[in-house]
Amino acid sequence: MPSNMHQDSGVRKTRQRYAILEELRKVTCHPTADELYNIVRRRLPHISMGTVYRNLELLAKDGVIQKLEISGTQKRFDGNARNHYHMRCVGCGEVADANVKKTIRIESIVKEVTDFKVIGHRLELIGICPQCIDKKTNCRRSRSEGESERGKGRKEKGKADKRKGKAKKGEEKGKEKLRREKKRGEEDRRKRESGKEEQKKGSMAGGKQKRTF
Repeated sequence: MPSNMHQDSGVRKTRQRYAILEELRKVTCHPTADELYNIVRRRLPHISMGTVYRNLELLAKDGVIQKLEISGTQKRFDGNARNHYHMRCVGCGEVADANVKKTIRIESIVKEVTDFKVIGHRLELIGICPQCIDKKTNCRRSRSEGESERGKGRKEKGKADKRKGKAKKGEEKGKEKLRREKKRGEEDRRKRESGKEEQKKGSMAGGKQKRTF
């Protein structure tokens, strides 16, 4: 009974490892362990994250797959075990194969200037992927359009402020004109009242002189 249980466990582990390897080789996006776990789980719903991670480490150790410890990102895995170059996007972290012939000359050059025994090399190219370039272009376009709209808004606001300023100035001129007219009216009224007073005094003085005679 224990022997059968051990055999069943071994078969299950082999089946899981094969599924992990097969799913990894189907993709070219160089997934992280988390990403591959989500892919494999569609095929094996009950598989655990730990099982995926352990099997990836074992497959990488045996040279069946590559473990890419690329700077600035999580560990990624490549189903292509042949040593080849990779490109990494500094925008989104995407890793892609660089389809260029591997050069050994770099190893010869390094051997001449170091005491290290060179056994191989890995090359990582960095850049910006097409998707991030498109996003950046769209962002610039949106920013440019936004600045244009803001410019139009500022221009319209300037015109409105100018109109408001003219209206205010006209209103102040109107008020000043009313004040002047009111002042002039007051002065005219005072003059009329003063004339009447003088006329009244003159009349009263004339009456006194008549009585004297």
